[in-house]
Amino acid sequence: MQHRALSLYLPHWAVELVRRRDQNHPDAPPTSSSPGEALILVRTERQRPVVAACCEIARRAGVLRAMTAADARALIPGGRVRLEEHRADRDAPALESLARWATRFSPLVAPDPPDGLMLNISGCARVFRGERRLLNKLLADVQRLGFTGRAAIAPTFGAAWALARCSPKPVIVDGPDLRDALAPLPVGMLRLDEDIVDALDEVGVSRVGELLGLARETLPSRFGPDLLLRVDQALGHALETIEPVRPREPIRAERALDGPTTSHETLAIVVRGLLDLIVRELSSRQAGVRRLDAIFDRPRLEAQTLVVSVGRPSRDGRHLWSLIRPRMERMNLGDGVERIELHAARWSRVRDEQMACWGGSDAPTGARELAQLCDTIANRIGHERVRRVHLADSHIPERAWETAPV
Repeated sequence: MQHRALSLYLPHWAVELVRRRDQNHPDAPPTSSSPGEALILVRTERQRPVVAACCEIARRAGVLRAMTAADARALIPGGRVRLEEHRADRDAPALESLARWATRFSPLVAPDPPDGLMLNISGCARVFRGERRLLNKLLADVQRLGFTGRAAIAPTFGAAWALARCSPKPVIVDGPDLRDALAPLPVGMLRLDEDIVDALDEVGVSRVGELLGLARETLPSRFGPDLLLRVDQALGHALETIEPVRPREPIRAERALDGPTTSHETLAIVVRGLLDLIVRELSSRQAGVRRLDAIFDRPRLEAQTLVVSVGRPSRDGRHLWSLIRPRMERMNLGDGVERIELHAARWSRVRDEQMACWGGSDAPTGARELAQLCDTIANRIGHERVRRVHLADSHIPERAWETAPV
């Protein structure tokens, strides 16, 4: 079977993550939708803020990476710019989550930090009735998620990586055309270090085709062994593999009873025990549950499923039990329950919080208690009925606020 590699390049990954966060979290700083306003992410370098990433509006205005924030702001017409700190620690987990999402296209997907994915699609094209259909569907689904993507398919990961970053349109290259496709690309697209690229530029070699025309035996002594390795990886003469993301093991706990029972006390003891197991597993993964399904198998009746959702990830066993218990009391047991299963249908990572030990402010606890109150009310009367007010982008005062489910 012929090896086929797909590289997905996300040119505005960091900026679009911020846009997506603003849309999904009403409490986050609102991103303006007015035309002409730019978003610039900055980081601190040598005690001064410099540009880490910017949107397309800022890029067209001449903003470049590593430029000082003051110079970048001066380039934006009218100063209509929003500056925000670049949180690089959020980009990597988000990229890994996107890689897990992309396993619907291939079982072998690996993050390609800082702004891409690598997919081994050997044998996967027939599922989508061709590589072109697979490529178009991947890009369409990525755009539906709110991200701009470029992609290329080639016989090697190195070639796919280079073509995805140099072509604004989707590219598919077969083996016989590989050298011709790579020839006009800059030598930096072979994933070379800047020192090697500068050394090649000094001797007038700026394109891959010019590099391939040089004698191989002279390259290692002049530019180091990494140059030949990258060339061979791009052409398929050297093996290159990826470390794919592994599927997450489901978080679930179950227990079969000796026989059907209608005792609420017995069911409560079993559910509390299973809930302790779920909480223990969540703690080991530094995660919290967002949706918990409690499944009760009843003989001669369909299984009864109780769905509990929370507004923020939680691994507080007492809080989760307070949400399940009222639902269990109203449940139709039929002839009894013979098996119980708890399944964390949705969960996510939980950031550690500094707690107050000797009095004073305890803001994390206050926010957590408010979230638990909202969860309790929402699970009783419906999530759409518990809403909170947040600001909306409008110059009309009566339209400057909206409500959304908590």
